[in-house]
Amino acid sequence: MEAENSPLRDIVGRKLMLEYDIGSAQNGDASFPGMFLRPGERPIVGAAGQANDVGAVVDALVSCVGWEINEAQRENVERAYLAQPEDTRMDSFGVFPSRSREIRLAIMGFKSQKDLGSYLENTGWPGRIPAVDSVISRFRERVPIIRTGVNIDVGEQGLGPTLGLTLIVKQRYTKDSRYWLDGLTDWDPFLDALSHEDIVVPEKLAALAGWVSKPTPLFAKSGRFVLLRGIHHIKLVVSGNRLQKAKAYVFMVLSGAVSF
Repeated sequence: MEAENSPLRDIVGRKLMLEYDIGSAQNGDASFPGMFLRPGERPIVGAAGQANDVGAVVDALVSCVGWEINEAQRENVERAYLAQPEDTRMDSFGVFPSRSREIRLAIMGFKSQKDLGSYLENTGWPGRIPAVDSVISRFRERVPIIRTGVNIDVGEQGLGPTLGLTLIVKQRYTKDSRYWLDGLTDWDPFLDALSHEDIVVPEKLAALAGWVSKPTPLFAKSGRFVLLRGIHHIKLVVSGNRLQKAKAYVFMVLSGAVSF
């Protein structure tokens, strides 16, 4: 990524994202973080003939964690890309070195349940598509869903049975690259819809809603800073025949304030 004229850098830029599991760290395990690359420089979109870009990102991820390239797994990832409809994009590629050897794909932009169902069927996802439809339908009754994204795990034998759903509601739908910087109330409709699910703990949901805050000015010897807190995304985990988990990913950004 740092080399000049790097094909990988042309696709993902210079950013490698790390995901730490804070809960497991409490056990004293020296587990490696998840590693993610996001095609931010040259987006990888469905039906655009970018299988070579997909292969380049996969090879880079596998190499950076010391795994040997597995042709069957690589072909399965390529097959997952080739099945994407137009207007969808590979949002990120990830690996978890301390877990099983699978590649996590985040695919965003499905316009309808039919498009998503066809995609899961065409890729041979082994889970229950009616269970996915049921979750999306319940949320559609409570809040307008504009786009849907999925997280799938791709291994040597194909796709794993667990599916992550990201539902983008009308209040949060934007094509701006800074889509995760929301207004204070943009998440309220989705959080209200989520509150009706049996698996949700009301106290945790209230704490999540309270995490979102206005930009907060901070003062230090080195200057003035601005603290931003918010929700990046919420993933609904479908496994077996039901919604098993709802996982919220929050952010905290400390930025130097600009004076005019």
